[in-house]
Amino acid sequence: MTDKSKVLAEKAYNEAVASIWKAYKEAVAPIDKVFDEAVAQAEKAFKEAMAPVKKRGIK
Repeated sequence: MTDKSKVLAEKAYNEAVASIWKAYKEAVAPIDKVFDEAVAQAEKAFKEAMAPVKKRGIK
């Protein structure tokens, strides 16, 4: 391979990798959002459930 063809091949490879990562992030973003919301709801429910216990001095 000549230097020019190596540079072009590397550029094409880097663009392909960037495109794959972009598509992956776009696909995973909604899943991450739903997961984060579910975790937040679970934490809130746990804190609400534990509030009476904490009031009684049980830790």
